[in-house]
Amino acid sequence: MGNTMKLVNLSYSNLNSIKKMTFIPVIIFVAVSIVNPIFLNMLIPLLILNITQTLTSYEDTYGINHLISYIPVRRKEYVASRYVIGIINILISVCIFVLCYYLATKIPSNAGKLLDYKLTLGVGITVGIIGISAMIPCVLKFGAVKGRMFMTFLVIGIVMLPTIVFSIAQEVEFMKVILEKLSLINVSILLIIINILIIYISYLVSKNLYCKKEIL
Repeated sequence: MGNTMKLVNLSYSNLNSIKKMTFIPVIIFVAVSIVNPIFLNMLIPLLILNITQTLTSYEDTYGINHLISYIPVRRKEYVASRYVIGIINILISVCIFVLCYYLATKIPSNAGKLLDYKLTLGVGITVGIIGISAMIPCVLKFGAVKGRMFMTFLVIGIVMLPTIVFSIAQEVEFMKVILEKLSLINVSILLIIINILIIYISYLVSKNLYCKKEIL
């Protein structure tokens, strides 16, 4: 665990080298989301994916794989560090979302446009987790350059998925049926279990791929 956290600290120390690449999109996402609540639906997954993907791709481009093969760190510890970074980025994104949602409620023109807070938060976290759970194995297996095409489609999917979910949610009759079904279970607990399973399965896949990867 010690090596994993050292790798996490190393990754975040690299943010200083790519701060413009990382923080300019974040500032744009935040500003637009406050003014236009439609973008709040996709704010969390976009923030999660932007920070995680930028860090991971930067390190891959500058030879992190060769470094891992020389320093006394096991490959599975490096893989674990990617997911720790992802989880930290989720927490950061949630904090930013909470602030943005609060500020959006203070703008008169947003009245009636904001979707349910808990629904937006839950969908955003889940979509973000799906995004990093797909992205990390891809970057570890194919690298930042070869995996660029996949990342493009992934970002498009991340943008579209929350919009599709909320479009369906606005169908009154459909939502009545869903809410009747969900009233029998604790949705929050169910989402937590599903998200943990997604991350765990993704970690197992990533570990298997990276431990077998040949580093030239």
